[in-house]
Amino acid sequence: MIFIRRSLFSAGVCAVLILLAGCGGMEEKKDYLVSVKAPFTEDEFEALDIAADDVKHEYSIMDMYLISLNENQVAELESHENVKYVEEDKEVSTPEEGGEEE
Repeated sequence: MIFIRRSLFSAGVCAVLILLAGCGGMEEKKDYLVSVKAPFTEDEFEALDIAADDVKHEYSIMDMYLISLNENQVAELESHENVKYVEEDKEVSTPEEGGEEE
């Protein structure tokens, strides 16, 4: 009985430690439109700590990306010399013709 309690206690402690270690570096990410003066190079993405899978789309007509970012990355991009602006990607709508926007 004592062995079972110790095993369960040890397993519980390990699970809590794993959760705490994993959650410490996790920050909520949101999608942002990032307009740039010139396309970023792979080295620039790496220097900004932006993973390739966080770049969801590169717009070909304009120098703009859709990127999943945390708050620290947004702040860093906003002060980057190659960035025109950073704006959270949101759904927008227009009012129906002759109607009011809801």
